[in-house]
Amino acid sequence: MVHPRNSSTNRYPLFKEIFGEVKGQTVFDFGGGSGNLLYFSEGNIEESKYTCTDVSRDSVNQGKLEFSKSSFIQFNRFNWMYNHEGSTQLEFPEVDKNQDYIWAYSVFSHTDLDEFVKTVLWLTSFNFKKIAVSFLTFNEMLIWAYNKRTNEYGNCVDIKKYINSKRNILYFFDNDKIIFDDFKLPFTRHKYLLTFYNENFLKEIFWQHGIEINILHPRDGFIPFLVINNV
Repeated sequence: MVHPRNSSTNRYPLFKEIFGEVKGQTVFDFGGGSGNLLYFSEGNIEESKYTCTDVSRDSVNQGKLEFSKSSFIQFNRFNWMYNHEGSTQLEFPEVDKNQDYIWAYSVFSHTDLDEFVKTVLWLTSFNFKKIAVSFLTFNEMLIWAYNKRTNEYGNCVDIKKYINSKRNILYFFDNDKIIFDDFKLPFTRHKYLLTFYNENFLKEIFWQHGIEINILHPRDGFIPFLVINNV
């Protein structure tokens, strides 16, 4: 599946607010689909300095066709929502680790905590200046998700009641299932998965792994970003 490209999927303003001007710098877009971030940057991210990985073969192939100077790599790892046929044992892909800015949008809202932590630890092994990855927390996004699923499918388990919850993790599956606080989920297929985190819990988890994170809400939005500085 190739992620749509329209004004509602333009994440470059968020990227620019966090990273600023990146002209001439290398950018690694983890889970970047067919290169929407590069497209919407209108040249502010240089094509030859852009690397993208994604679990979707179709997206990666589309990116290669559109942006021949960039590097697109399929990471054929299992994903609960987007890549049921991927491998659960696949190692991280071979990527040039000299990446100034590392970005991941709407990736870890569809994984478990174990996958989240392992991936961020891998990303911090790069020679980078700043990392920014989005995630979901116990805020108005719960109401947004509930309303969206109800409007589209006619029913949804009441996740909105957990706004400002003291829970650490909420996994929301297929409109009707909730699991709390498991670090690792079984590799079972689901049509839909959203994961919500307690911000302070995430800070503690990454601190235990020797990583100090900041949490930003760019453009005063609902979606928070875990940000790691290396400069």
